[in-house]
Amino acid sequence: MYKMTLAMLPLSIMFACGEKTTDSADTAATEPSTEPASEVSMEPATEPAGEPTSEPTSEPTSEPSSETTDCDNNLCLTIDLGCSDFDVDADGNPDPISAVVITGPQWDWDPNEGISASDNGDGTWSIVWDGFPTDDMEYLWYVNGNAEILWDDMVEGASCAPVTDYSSFANRVWTVDSGPVMDTFGDCRSCEEQAAGNLISLDNPSFESDFMDWLIFPTTLTNYAVEEQEWAAEGAKVLKIMGKDDSNDPITPVYQQFTDPQEGTSFSFSAKAYVDSGTPFVDSASQANIVIKAFDTDWAEVGTSISAEIINSTTAVDTWSVLTAEYTVPAGVAYIQFVLEYSQANGDSGVVYFDDATLITQ
Repeated sequence: MYKMTLAMLPLSIMFACGEKTTDSADTAATEPSTEPASEVSMEPATEPAGEPTSEPTSEPTSEPSSETTDCDNNLCLTIDLGCSDFDVDADGNPDPISAVVITGPQWDWDPNEGISASDNGDGTWSIVWDGFPTDDMEYLWYVNGNAEILWDDMVEGASCAPVTDYSSFANRVWTVDSGPVMDTFGDCRSCEEQAAGNLISLDNPSFESDFMDWLIFPTTLTNYAVEEQEWAAEGAKVLKIMGKDDSNDPITPVYQQFTDPQEGTSFSFSAKAYVDSGTPFVDSASQANIVIKAFDTDWAEVGTSISAEIINSTTAVDTWSVLTAEYTVPAGVAYIQFVLEYSQANGDSGVVYFDDATLITQ
């Protein structure tokens, strides 16, 4: 089984919402050696690599958002606390919210130096900047002195905190010209999305945004690339997976992962695969496939669906093959992964290309 280094189950943080962002017995990859962190620190463990190049050029106010607030000419930052349960003392009773601030590298990640938000009276708190920062701004929200934790979301495939090491920090980024912000404390999904369950759909399914939104395990692998090819099945780019020459663990998995799929939901996952005549599969044991994998909260596998057709040394070259796997979610599934994988046998020189992934939910 694979776990991201991403994504992206929810950490049971007493002040965060319930979390929302990849085998058959013959094709399973080695299970990751580490589980998602169960304990977290209250602030980023390291400074992010990419600090803003300059200080914000204007000071924010802590005036609450209102009908008269001009969010076209000022940066409005809002955090939704309506689906969060802040019980820091773990006495079973929600703690009153006394302080909501943002902080970031421009404030040395010190919540005492950050900017306070004002209560809007509807479960949201807002900060209104006077104008807009002139550089991208990295930040996190703190409530009652406690930092929101988002690296577990990133491990599971989310994208709201792109400055991350997937294990000790994950920071939000406001980008220049991106407009107003509505965040949810400790979660990449809105409260409505959390209440409705995880809405599962593939992002960047044809790799036109390079490797964005896809994961590979382990993350240190380099035997893959996104390339432009005139014979791409969709758009201009394709995913290329080469062998990794590891007889103990020959599988290279590229996947997207989601949490809390609804019981009874059926998925049909398909993708197109291509073998170039210049780099064909030679060893009959080498194969490429697509797989739907599901796991419980302890990362024990709950069934597997693998496409009926596989790519191997007998597959026609220089043509796209359509692979499809289907899966209906049983009870007890906490994670689901949609996987493109290549299992290289005996140092085979074969290369497989994937494109045009599709996920249909019923």
